[in-house]
Amino acid sequence: MNFIVALSCEAKPIINELRLTKQFSPTPFPVFRNDFHQLVVSGIGKVAAAAATGFLLGSAFRQKEVQAYLNFGIAGHGTLQTNTAFIANCISDDQDKAIFYPPQILDSDFELSRLCTCSNPSQKYEKGLGFDMEAHAFYSIASRSVTRELIQVLKVVSDNEGQSFESIQATMVSEYICNHLPSILAFAQELDALAKEISPDLETLDLQDRARKIHPFSQSQIFQLDRLINHSRTFQIEEKHLIELIEKSNSPKEAIHNLNTFIDPARVLS
Repeated sequence: MNFIVALSCEAKPIINELRLTKQFSPTPFPVFRNDFHQLVVSGIGKVAAAAATGFLLGSAFRQKEVQAYLNFGIAGHGTLQTNTAFIANCISDDQDKAIFYPPQILDSDFELSRLCTCSNPSQKYEKGLGFDMEAHAFYSIASRSVTRELIQVLKVVSDNEGQSFESIQATMVSEYICNHLPSILAFAQELDALAKEISPDLETLDLQDRARKIHPFSQSQIFQLDRLINHSRTFQIEEKHLIELIEKSNSPKEAIHNLNTFIDPARVLS
């Protein structure tokens, strides 16, 4: 399970509860781990969140397994009371037209709310809308490589019309997170269990390893290649046809294109 948070005071409760250990090898962000979890403290803002997400996706931590990603922390809100936790079911951005709708397939007691990621702290508390500074960038990067059901954003309301963001203090943030920690960890555990359910079997992992060695695929192309091979196994396409197709392709880019074209008819029929 992978967590991305902006602030140390947001991360502290979960670091303590899961007994995560800080990694002292050179990394661009503070990283905390145990055998089953990884947490990165990104810093505030879209650029920091995007960079931290990319770093986390590219890390070698349990790389062969399908993994889940959870962005959690504080947010302002135009309707919900402070110290209320919610899951973002619609994520927009104040400078980007793209809108994301994280699929909600897990049962939870959390509120559901729209969330807008802002370039600067917002004091315009629109009804029914939350505000943060990282979620859209996190989701934009993670969704290029990970099944969207496994990417979620969970926020705790820290400010609203009755309590300005200027009054937020680190101790209050940690307290709010602690109040919801059992529910946050339960949700993360369910998300992690879902990831394990859809993890590829050993035969699929072996096929992916063999396919990667045929051409000098870039990291982003490896993500695409692995996803296509997962799809092909779902549609029961024989692996010999996939390997032959990749071998006949003249480049990594052509191999990805040819695989997409080959698998498309099975998608239509499924």
